[in-house]
Amino acid sequence: MIGYVAFSPVAVEGEELQWVGPAPLAVDERYRGQGIGRQLVYEGLDSLNEFGYAAVVTLGDPDLYRRFGFEPAARFDLRCRWPDSAEAFGFTVWRMTPSTASMAR
Repeated sequence: MIGYVAFSPVAVEGEELQWVGPAPLAVDERYRGQGIGRQLVYEGLDSLNEFGYAAVVTLGDPDLYRRFGFEPAARFDLRCRWPDSAEAFGFTVWRMTPSTASMAR
């Protein structure tokens, strides 16, 4: 296996909102730097779009995920339930719609 990405369901205060998070995302060291991770994320986001997911949230390298159109979650008044993790890893969101953002508050 060269690379892998999975998207896991995310609940907000116990409520399922059709949100997911990429976990895990991995590319074999020997194949890194060839765009495989980027392709995995783009293909995953395309599939999620087809299935109608409302948003994708990450706890990961914000610079990496910004390349795919993720934005800081704070911009949508979203806070991570694990504040130390959000500070250490970055908390970002993709494809947030106004109606989805209002459900998270």
